[in-house]
Amino acid sequence: MDAELIKFFLGGGVAILLGAVGKFIYDLIQGRVIKEDSAVAQWRGIAEARLQEIRELKSELQWYRGFYPRLWHAYQRLPPDDKEKFPVVPPPPDQPKNPSV
Repeated sequence: MDAELIKFFLGGGVAILLGAVGKFIYDLIQGRVIKEDSAVAQWRGIAEARLQEIRELKSELQWYRGFYPRLWHAYQRLPPDDKEKFPVVPPPPDQPKNPSV
């Protein structure tokens, strides 16, 4: 009885193992499995692209911060006098509305 039970469990384990290996090979052929070095290189590429985007946005922000006062000054001095008013500096960030209540 014990030998039959052991054979049953071993047979089931082998069947499950073969199924898992077969699925892995199928996924490998279909290109769904990525190697670790490829995955790391892909994520490094994504991170580098985001860092480059951040650098570009920071330089653009610095450009606007450098030229905005001059543009504001020229805008204020040109006619007509009843034009829309803009602040010299950006407004402060929104403050939370009494979070303790």
